[in-house]
Amino acid sequence: MTTYDATITVTGLAQVTIVNNTHAEVVNKVEFPATYTFTSSDSLTFIAVPAAGFSFTNWTVSSVPYSANPYTTIALVAAYAITGTAVAVQPYSTVAQAETWAPDYLELGADYATQIAYLISIADRAIDHELEASEGYFVAGGIEFVERYDGAELGCVPFGMLLRFKHNPVLDVASVVADGNTLTEDTDYIVEASGIRFLRNAVDYDYGNITITYTAGYTATPMQISNVSAQLAAAIIHRIIDSKTRKIGSASTLNLNTPPSTFSDLAVACFTDSLRAELKNYRLLVPAKVV
Repeated sequence: MTTYDATITVTGLAQVTIVNNTHAEVVNKVEFPATYTFTSSDSLTFIAVPAAGFSFTNWTVSSVPYSANPYTTIALVAAYAITGTAVAVQPYSTVAQAETWAPDYLELGADYATQIAYLISIADRAIDHELEASEGYFVAGGIEFVERYDGAELGCVPFGMLLRFKHNPVLDVASVVADGNTLTEDTDYIVEASGIRFLRNAVDYDYGNITITYTAGYTATPMQISNVSAQLAAAIIHRIIDSKTRKIGSASTLNLNTPPSTFSDLAVACFTDSLRAELKNYRLLVPAKVV
């Protein structure tokens, strides 16, 4: 049976786990570029583990975009170049903030600042998950979204009606394109905190499919989000120190290449009702609709 090599390169990933579903084999790659030998009949699943402070964006196969899912099965029938990419995500809180909630942080070891920063990134993703928000949604300046609306699904969009976006508050609208034609702000629509309000009758102008590129979020990370981020990271530190569950290495260090799921489980366990209560006003993901 013919064997091939997959060459793996990464940006912003701490680890790539390769699961050979055919042979029940699991291989972790932490040094890159890396190679993995397989046969054309093998079913392979690639799992991206972003480095601390990074968020996965996509896989490419031989320079062609393949999937935005960090867990993806790729059918390889020859030698291929696999690239996994993650981008930096600004943290919601600082190491200094987390330290105030974890006076025993020095027990993490000499490199505690790096380790706390790593746990802050885990806490931040737990917050995103809890609020059903996109990764990094609460960073200062917000993040960009592209949404496409089917005119038939939206129904009538008459003069003066508001098209409420899926994410808010809206910080900026880069473009509104209706059936390939770019609309003009303050002539065709105005921007409001939750979407755009049409200044022309959409039915008269026969708007069908509308594509909107916009930035939503906050000019600065909300104080409650930052506080919960720091407290949750500190709670994870307490849990690690108290239970002595450091997975790899000496009893006073964390292995930063350990898959985030190891610590994500701790984040879920440490997410108390009081922390959830602080976040209750930030569940802002809503169905897009005309109101």
